[in-house]
Amino acid sequence: IEFELRLVPLFSEVEQDALQIVAAAGATSLAAGDEVDGLPGLVVVIEGEVEVETSAGGPPVVVPERGVFGELTLLADDAPVVTCVRALVDTRLLPVPAATFEFPCPSLTWKLT
Repeated sequence: IEFELRLVPLFSEVEQDALQIVAAAGATSLAAGDEVDGLPGLVVVIEGEVEVETSAGGPPVVVPERGVFGELTLLADDAPVVTCVRALVDTRLLPVPAATFEFPCPSLTWKLT
């Protein structure tokens, strides 16, 4: 997963030790059409494409391969939360809990702010 994370712009310049910590959660696979209710924290679309609905309402947002969603929940307590994720094709996601970002890692913290 670490190699695939390097291809995601948010993680392209992050130190190797930080990538290992981010990747530790492990990927989750969804078949096309599968839905997941709410995913906390930041989520990386390692492979595939998903449609995301949030508590803010409005139309669902399509997040492509190497995209991320849920990042605002790491920065603001009142940010809209992800309420539903639907795989448009076979997909692999990497959910990254907020606690992952509580360690001192300047290269990762800088990319999020």
